[in-house]
Amino acid sequence: MARQIINVGTVPDDGTGDPLRDAFVKTNSNFTELYDHSMVAGKINAWPDPFFRFLPPGALAAGRDRYWGSAAAVSLVPGTIFDGNALLRNVQGISGIGGPVIYLDELGAAPGDLITLRVLVTGNGAAASCACRPRNGNTLIDTQKQFLTDGGSASSVTSAEPLRMTATFVIPAGTTNIALYPYSNSAAPQINVEAFWGYKGNAATGPAWPTFSDDEYQNLKLSAVEEIAGPVAYGFDTFQSVAADSETITLEGANPSLSSTTSLKQLPFMGWAELCAPAGIAFNAIRVEMTDRLGESGRWKTIHAVVRTGSSPHLASAPVVAVGSIEINDTLDMQTGVEIILRDPVSGAVVTLTNAAFSGGKYLLAAYALTASGAPAAFGPPLATLSNSLGESYYHSSTNPVSGSWSKSVAHIGIGFTHLLLNNPREIPVYAPSEALTVDLGTEAAPHIDYANLGRLRKFRAKASLRMMVPAQSARIVMAMGGDSWSTLSEYMIGPLTKRLKALLGDGGVGWFGMGFTGAAANTVAGDAEGLYYATRAGTWTSNYHAGSTSPNISDARSSAAGSIYQIRNNAGASRPPLSDVKLHFTGTADGVIRWRWNGGAWSSNTNVQGTAGTQQFLSLTAFPTGTLVSAAANTDNLEIEVVSGSVILCGVDFQSAGDGIVVHKLGSSGSKASDWQASMSSGVWQDGYAQLGPVDLHTHLLGVNDDAATVPPAIFATQMGTIADNILGAIDGVGLMLLTPPRMPTRAGADYASAVRTIAMGKQAAFVDLQAVFGVTPVEYADGSAVPMVRADNSHPTAEWGTPALVAEIERSLLWR
Repeated sequence: MARQIINVGTVPDDGTGDPLRDAFVKTNSNFTELYDHSMVAGKINAWPDPFFRFLPPGALAAGRDRYWGSAAAVSLVPGTIFDGNALLRNVQGISGIGGPVIYLDELGAAPGDLITLRVLVTGNGAAASCACRPRNGNTLIDTQKQFLTDGGSASSVTSAEPLRMTATFVIPAGTTNIALYPYSNSAAPQINVEAFWGYKGNAATGPAWPTFSDDEYQNLKLSAVEEIAGPVAYGFDTFQSVAADSETITLEGANPSLSSTTSLKQLPFMGWAELCAPAGIAFNAIRVEMTDRLGESGRWKTIHAVVRTGSSPHLASAPVVAVGSIEINDTLDMQTGVEIILRDPVSGAVVTLTNAAFSGGKYLLAAYALTASGAPAAFGPPLATLSNSLGESYYHSSTNPVSGSWSKSVAHIGIGFTHLLLNNPREIPVYAPSEALTVDLGTEAAPHIDYANLGRLRKFRAKASLRMMVPAQSARIVMAMGGDSWSTLSEYMIGPLTKRLKALLGDGGVGWFGMGFTGAAANTVAGDAEGLYYATRAGTWTSNYHAGSTSPNISDARSSAAGSIYQIRNNAGASRPPLSDVKLHFTGTADGVIRWRWNGGAWSSNTNVQGTAGTQQFLSLTAFPTGTLVSAAANTDNLEIEVVSGSVILCGVDFQSAGDGIVVHKLGSSGSKASDWQASMSSGVWQDGYAQLGPVDLHTHLLGVNDDAATVPPAIFATQMGTIADNILGAIDGVGLMLLTPPRMPTRAGADYASAVRTIAMGKQAAFVDLQAVFGVTPVEYADGSAVPMVRADNSHPTAEWGTPALVAEIERSLLWR
């Protein structure tokens, strides 16, 4: 029965609503429907993914194994009955069996209850059987329970028509979950479980077929997504469209057709191409008029174009004259009118192709799809006719469509792309409500910041809430901010944000002062978050600045010259709470010796800064000044560290305080890329120094500006960010992690790092924020010289008057208020 809506009228007592009796008849009917499906029969679908849309073999959701047995026993293939996948078993016999697991508590059942499990099976004519086995934890108990066909047979020949099989039995004592396994004794079987569902009670008390309503399906979908990724992120999906001042069609792909012998579902390749002859035209973009996604697995995120030439442009040796890509709305199963700007494969500049660009009288015009992680995605052939086609279609199924070989289709399918000449072409981001948000709200929402998983910052938020109570409660909060210059130079973001957080939560101290530096100037130093201290150096010093240093901010200062002094002093107006310790982090050497003093007093005794080469070591710089600084005069705190002998590697100083409030450790390294952080963390030593910074409650990491400048592909960037996330999460138990991506910079290609990092964050149970919408839709809106210049003339950093305040406001909202 469909849900019955009670008409309540437009305004009170306007006489247009349902009569009272009719309203309660609808109410009773709705409750009867609910009880029929849940209270009487128990919960339906203990397996949270009845059509195998969300949980691949080996998946873990809500901390539970969703599959058991051999991971290779089953795999997902495109389903033939429902919009989803089927679970394939193609091994003869019962060796290495495996399959999905259902849990009794999710079914509303317990030992002693009667339970019914059902499957729909298709196949290649092989005889199919299906069984299940009660388990206690991971231990099989009791006997095998056999599924039977509607005719009462334990095995039946399969075909393209779905075969229903049912198992009804009393749950044995000690059972916590039940493991399902399909199998066949036929040679070369192809057994597909198209759907799997269950309920408490006998067969008659639940649905005979998996005919779920849209509402039930959406609830199941949201449930599965929540189990995989934590609470559903009611954020926005981002994709791109092409903007241009004008557009001219110079060659049109027309008459899309599909031969009667060819089905799109039979052609699940990642790319399609057509061999063409130069046509005396100019074009700098193509339009893919129509293509479909071809199944749930390998969900597309980007569509790419490549143009190659030469006498045999389909071969790996063929010259590449243009490439392009566009991010698409990956929630759609079909794409229409997708435009892709063509760019020089080396410089990334927009390129206009004419006959002069092509050699050998031929060019291969191709399009292919990738997933958000950069893996091949299933991509339907864009069928059309081109007047300049040479009558040969090609496909690609490996992982290198730009420079690899393309395979010729036996039949000329007819692949076509409309050729476009655009004036001032550019990609612009488009924002759409995420699928979960659309389901929840039922309407389209206005574009805003794309964020996800902010609930994973619960430890930080709980402590922050205590500090913002009236009166404030006792809590000490430790935060670390890593990344590039946006998290290094105080004026860009970290300085104003630290001041703002301290104003809200209280001053918990100075925190980390990084001693690595760039350039020769004395004060070009990593420093502390709020800019309370600065550095000078005397003698001979060098720096390993994000070149493999294992310091918490992947930079350090080095000297082998006796008498060289590294001095840290406070700036005028600095304030801080009393110090409880001042800890020097250093990297062990074979022979390093130092001494230190405070405010011109007596030198400490000579102290070794030695240890196993490359390891992180720590010592307290005793005799530090006590008391509080309040708007102090410059150089009130004056720490000098002198090289006595040997080689020393000094990473930084942690100015520690013990009181309530927030301390922010500045761990940025200007100019760094994700690969730099990945390299510094790879040895496992970085974690040792990081863990010494205290029980970090929150770590934010923002990278991407320098990676984009170096044209690092999004898939590689995402992999590197995943490694960074693993090292942070593995160093301190319970640390909350937020990954941020910057807006696209003017004059840059603007790689789509946000989608890739969002995927990584969801997989790591980390929070995610894309800062693009803070600045605007397209870089022209916020570039230097615009009405609201949020990016400096260097096209790399936020402006103090517009960019920085916007960043601080958004990060504060994401940390505390969203």
